[in-house]
Amino acid sequence: MRLSLVVYFVSICLGVFAQDKTNDTIRYDVHVASTFILSGGNLERLVTQNRLWGSLGNKKWEVVTENSYRYGQNFTRVVENDLLTRNYIRFFPDHKLYGFIIATYEDNFRRSIESRWQLGGGGAYNLYRKKRDFLRTSVAVVYDESKYKTDIFNIADYNGNETIADARTIFRFGGVHTVLENHLVIKHDTWYMPSFQNAKNYRWHSMIGFQVPVYKGFSMKTDFDYTYENVTVSDKNPFGYTSSLSDWIISFGISYDLSNEPKK
Repeated sequence: MRLSLVVYFVSICLGVFAQDKTNDTIRYDVHVASTFILSGGNLERLVTQNRLWGSLGNKKWEVVTENSYRYGQNFTRVVENDLLTRNYIRFFPDHKLYGFIIATYEDNFRRSIESRWQLGGGGAYNLYRKKRDFLRTSVAVVYDESKYKTDIFNIADYNGNETIADARTIFRFGGVHTVLENHLVIKHDTWYMPSFQNAKNYRWHSMIGFQVPVYKGFSMKTDFDYTYENVTVSDKNPFGYTSSLSDWIISFGISYDLSNEPKK
């Protein structure tokens, strides 16, 4: 069910491209990564994570999908089973200022989140863009709904209801930078998501990654992810520990890039 939502969204977007006879050459960019993770916070365990990023479009339209699936098992016990898919339609993405629609779905075993989805739109500003490198900031307004496996939270305002729904602003800043004569790629991404209705309800996520190209699209990579949610369940998490507001992840692995975008 959760993967079918992604397939449905992307299919609609691809249909838009197929009907636009005035499109320039279609551009594509695909990044696949498989990593091992050392995590802390709600769970200290070595697990695996697989990621898929992709974009398809031209100067008028661009479909972007960012997906992450994390799975871990301790003997016969599942300790990680988390999915995050974030999808966009961007309008005139080569412009300094452009608009977009965003749709997100997430579930998180560690945080007892049964499902979370967002839908909305906003605008982005390209501070810098040259070939595959860029520096970008954006603002969006979304409707956000999270369904938890319990109705008791660390903030009493939300007790008694398993679902928390509100409108949020999403502030995002990130980029990709190729340095050291193409021998190192640095990627960073930061999100801040406050609620319109309750100042106590906010989230923050930051990621920085280092990628060393090895051979024909293959790279060695390491990422550091940090997530903070100020609203969390107050019951013990699925591992018997008190739920933490923050999680951090360090991952090491390999990645593969396929693109018809010109390289530096």
